[in-house]
Amino acid sequence: MPVPAGFQPLYTTLGSQLHTPWSARPQAHGPGPIWGAHLLVADSNDGPALLAPGRLAAVELTLERFKQLGIQGVSVAIGYPLLTPAFNPQSADYLEFYKAVAAMVRARGMTFSVEQIVLFDNSNFSPWTFDLSGLTMGQMIAENHQMAQTIIDDLHPDYLTIMHEPDTFAVLTGKNEFFEPTGVLAYVRGVLDGLNRGSTKVGAGSGTWSGPTYAEAILQSSVDYLDMHIYWVNPSSVAAGRQMIALARAHGKPLVIDEAWLYKSVGEGVEGSPGLAGNEAGFRRDVFSFFEALDKRFLLDAARFAKTSGAVYFAPYWSNYFFSYLEYDPFTEGLSYKELVTELAPMAVEAAVVGDRFTGTGGTYARIIRRGG
Repeated sequence: MPVPAGFQPLYTTLGSQLHTPWSARPQAHGPGPIWGAHLLVADSNDGPALLAPGRLAAVELTLERFKQLGIQGVSVAIGYPLLTPAFNPQSADYLEFYKAVAAMVRARGMTFSVEQIVLFDNSNFSPWTFDLSGLTMGQMIAENHQMAQTIIDDLHPDYLTIMHEPDTFAVLTGKNEFFEPTGVLAYVRGVLDGLNRGSTKVGAGSGTWSGPTYAEAILQSSVDYLDMHIYWVNPSSVAAGRQMIALARAHGKPLVIDEAWLYKSVGEGVEGSPGLAGNEAGFRRDVFSFFEALDKRFLLDAARFAKTSGAVYFAPYWSNYFFSYLEYDPFTEGLSYKELVTELAPMAVEAAVVGDRFTGTGGTYARIIRRGG
């Protein structure tokens, strides 16, 4: 469909950024990455719906569709304090759910990556209502250390990222220490201290929009890899991504890109609304089909960036749009975030997964995988 007039300036700006060769400059080395995707049907921000009858069957069918696209790895976000009994009396039930998911992933010979995030509590992104405000940083470190050990011992992921976006951690926990590189380093070191990693590679990182300072701090710890998230494609974010690659190489650490998607904004936040409010406005835009052409271009560029940077693993985040978008019309325009993104869009995705249908974006990712980048 044509781009609505109100979105044309944004669309034009994003298109111009994507047509700059931002992804082709780093020097390639080593084999290409494992091509993964986020398994959103198993994302912990879905809350109690994960334990509903039929959810594991939906996970299994989605994995089959991933395999049809050629996807080689699966990323799952498991948020603190989901597996912490003191906060969540049903933690054992959720652990059993994720053990089943891990078994399904392994049965298909796929790489398994876990992001140990913080649940998006008290927001439109999830139904969780945990109150973390009374926790000390020491308690957060101790409980996330234990949760990381549980994930390693019971799920045995290939990759476990214990810090993915320090600014998001700060907003969700109310801990300003996460806004400081020194605070992030202390947290990462604390979670890693005494952790029995087994065969799991444990890493940490940040989004490119935060600049390279968090990466520089994190690489002073004993992480096995540096994690990177790519959403913005503005010049400062692209420059930061290149700097993060250089830092990882200088420290002899592999790069994992465990989240990537085109953020539908030209700067941090949307229309002057940073943080969760900005994210809500931005993520609301992702569902509309007129953005499909930009999503395909972003995947092509981001995949090239992953390959030329020497990343060992790459996972687009909003994998739902491999299956379905929604049309922009007066009805969808007027829906709230919850109605649009967490109710209507998932129904369209489920119908497409069951019906074995893919979007052009899904087809583009399949072609990327077939040709190796």
